[in-house]
Amino acid sequence: MNFTNPTTANEFLQVGVNFMNSKPPQFLAASCVFRYLYQIVSQTDRSTISGYLVRCGIELHDKSLINHVQQISLNDTSHYAQLARVMSNTNLHEKMRESCISEAIKQRDFQATDETLDDVILVCAGGEKLMTQLYCNLKSLEVFQYDDTQWGSLQNIKIVVAHANEVTESEIFKFKSCFKTLSIEFFNLCESELVTESNLTADTLKGFQIKLAALVAIRARRVLLMDCDIFWVQDPRHIIANCKRNVFDAHLFCDFWHFVKHRHEKSASTSFLYSLHGIDYNISEFESGVLYFDREKANTSVAILKHMVINYEYYFSLTYGDKDLYYLALKSQNAKISISDPPKMLGYLCQESNVFNSQSMLQSFNSKSSHIHTTLHPIGDDGFDIPTHICDDAFKIRFVQRTIKNKVVHTVGCDQADIKVLETPNIYRHLYACALRDYSKDEMLLE
Repeated sequence: MNFTNPTTANEFLQVGVNFMNSKPPQFLAASCVFRYLYQIVSQTDRSTISGYLVRCGIELHDKSLINHVQQISLNDTSHYAQLARVMSNTNLHEKMRESCISEAIKQRDFQATDETLDDVILVCAGGEKLMTQLYCNLKSLEVFQYDDTQWGSLQNIKIVVAHANEVTESEIFKFKSCFKTLSIEFFNLCESELVTESNLTADTLKGFQIKLAALVAIRARRVLLMDCDIFWVQDPRHIIANCKRNVFDAHLFCDFWHFVKHRHEKSASTSFLYSLHGIDYNISEFESGVLYFDREKANTSVAILKHMVINYEYYFSLTYGDKDLYYLALKSQNAKISISDPPKMLGYLCQESNVFNSQSMLQSFNSKSSHIHTTLHPIGDDGFDIPTHICDDAFKIRFVQRTIKNKVVHTVGCDQADIKVLETPNIYRHLYACALRDYSKDEMLLE
């Protein structure tokens, strides 16, 4: 094929595809090729070219390109066709944006009661797998029981486990009995005003939306929200104390990805949502394994998040769960936010492919290791193993495929040249070893 001086439709098509697949992708150049191709191909072939134009339109936020979805069969339920139909629904976007602004305007000042807690560590759990993750998480917290610090005793900070009719009385009893040195409470979101006064139900809180709901419904001034699959390297009270001292409304942790320079499949639609609200998206993306939120100061953001969780079907169609909605809500309020550096990645080297396979994110706070987020391969997963290497540069990370027990899975990794060995002894490997030990104990505890 002649790619430098294309003459046939197939050659033009391949040139456009090559532009899309280049690193970084050149969607504008690709769209120019596909626009020309659309004009010269037969009517029957235009549906295929429309699919490529729609893909470019989604990435470029170009309505004229997105509207080519009208040339695609309604029977086409592919990811890009469905996404384009949502993105081209101008009336829906305007309605949701106006509703979001309305919620922010009518939000009253933070209303504290006698039941309002000051500082809370909040985690959402339910079901056998998440309860196992939670057990290992709390075990990593137990080492921070000392109270001779400026932050006070960890026992004095409530750890609230939020769930949606998923945690049994037996499990509550066992967790409280096992972690007597920690102050643990269980909070059933189905009994909260947020759920009883909206269309949310236990079934609609099974996904990432439960985290938004928990942050909105909790009766507390300040919240450190964490996922179950966290191993703590540093006392989490550092985050709470530092944010209080520096009067931050929130603290967020970066993900591997960047909306412009280092994208993934949801980058385009999430940045499209940001642009609808006038928020600059030339930034690193975020992940919500851990975040700090001052609900008292950022109460307008809480109102926006309430609107988002009630309308999660719309917001989650454009985003990858909850992870980037916190920033959108906070920036809409012009909140004072601190942000950690991009994460490092822990994993091990696959000898067959020379690819560094991921295990987890290693996040930092104030330039010191804070916690390990095992989101990619949580404990109990077939891909979970003690890491042997580390990648310090988040921008070296890319999507890769792995074969685990004859099953091909999508994960992330990087080249062998971009990693270094974790020397022994090492705190990160130690935490993994402890987690595997606690995992065995947990199976016996929850039987």
